[in-house]
Amino acid sequence: MTKGVFEGQVGSPRPTISYGQGIYLFDADGRRYIDACSGAISANLGHGLEEIARAGYEQAIRVAFTYRSQFRNAPAEDLAQTLISLAPKGFGRVLFVNSGSEATEAALRMALQYWQARGLGSKSRFLSRKVSYHGMTFGALGVSGHFYRRYGYQDILWSSPQVEASYCYRCPFGQAPEHCHLECAQDLERAILAEGPENIAAFVAEPIVGAAGAALVPKPQYFSRIREICDRYDVLLIIDEVLTGLGRTGNWYAISDFSVSPDLLLVGKGLGAGYSPMGAVLISEKIAENLETSSNGSRIFGHTYGGNPQSAAIAMAVLQFIVTHGLIAQIRRLGSLFGSLLRDMAERHPIIGDVRGIGLLWGIELVADRDTRTPFDGSLRMADRLTDTAFATGLLVYPSRGQLSHLFGDAVLLAPPFIATEQNLYEIVNQLDFSFSQLERDMEAGSRRIF
Repeated sequence: MTKGVFEGQVGSPRPTISYGQGIYLFDADGRRYIDACSGAISANLGHGLEEIARAGYEQAIRVAFTYRSQFRNAPAEDLAQTLISLAPKGFGRVLFVNSGSEATEAALRMALQYWQARGLGSKSRFLSRKVSYHGMTFGALGVSGHFYRRYGYQDILWSSPQVEASYCYRCPFGQAPEHCHLECAQDLERAILAEGPENIAAFVAEPIVGAAGAALVPKPQYFSRIREICDRYDVLLIIDEVLTGLGRTGNWYAISDFSVSPDLLLVGKGLGAGYSPMGAVLISEKIAENLETSSNGSRIFGHTYGGNPQSAAIAMAVLQFIVTHGLIAQIRRLGSLFGSLLRDMAERHPIIGDVRGIGLLWGIELVADRDTRTPFDGSLRMADRLTDTAFATGLLVYPSRGQLSHLFGDAVLLAPPFIATEQNLYEIVNQLDFSFSQLERDMEAGSRRIF
């Protein structure tokens, strides 16, 4: 066994990265890869931007770190105000953390403290959806409905998602899109009544389901119904925008497309855009005021590096770059083209069952039979095989597994950097088209090898 970095997963040895430039990455052997998934949907501005690196350097030589209980710092203050100004109405405070999982954990604790401060400590349970992902720490995984990631831990996780997903391709209520009456949204009311409204602290949801569902986009009125139900039963609404937030869908926050303001809003990934670990919880004014004035003396938990000046300066530079280069409008424009190209490609490959998405976030679901929507046998690991086939051609896509169970359900996510051009999108789709053809040839030849 080779000593060194513990990779955390079993597979073929991976190449060593050398450098990145734009939407491309280059390994130590000089081979080029198209980063069509922004790493883990994180490197939203691509690679090698000098102005972002310079912002980190300039802050680092002044002061890179201060501890939040000892000093305030201007970069974090400026960043908080900017995040609030871009968000739906009603937010007043921001808590900085280092990752999306930490943002989920912080939001869950805030919700509990909010109800305790109001003298309603029985409201201590959380509801979430069956196809969802909110982080890998135990609290965040507890409210995640990602069958693949929950497997092996389900007996010790303290929560279990109960609400049906907004999964139009495989509607849990057997409805065709044209006959939808938002049964999936109404299912939240069923779950609240089953548990008792007096016991429910919050409902946690992604506006667009990412890693667990490969870009599940709900109906336009879905979150309006969700907000109505939460208000009716006095349940907080926590919206997880760790993957979608800060531009990915063609709006600063994906929830804004639904004209809904949540009580807590989570961001991560794209906040640091791969240049620094960074996450945040945007806190509504009603919750912030409650927590700041409650008499129990408790404080929201934090982590050592939360809101450090260097990461905050980098995140601020990321937001400024998006504004300066007009990337939000560009994402909306390119998203329509990207979806059209992917759907045209899908017609050539019978193992593609569904193409769905918005902005620069698109999912492709793989099926053994397109007509019946039958999934592949889990032992074939089709999402992994496609990912590895694409990797061999120099294309990076993000695998999504377990939409139906810990074994069944295969898809991939496409989420290129915001700086991608039309030509880049054509290049991505052409190379993906080739990868699908290669995978289909392997299947026709009877290949069952695991890459």
